[in-house]
Amino acid sequence: MYVLCILFIFVDIWPMPPVI
Repeated sequence: MYVLCILFIFVDIWPMPPVI
């Protein structure tokens, strides 16, 4: 569940919808 944490932080610093 580490990736989830990193993803959450990424959204926090970059609140932009990335291309999945």
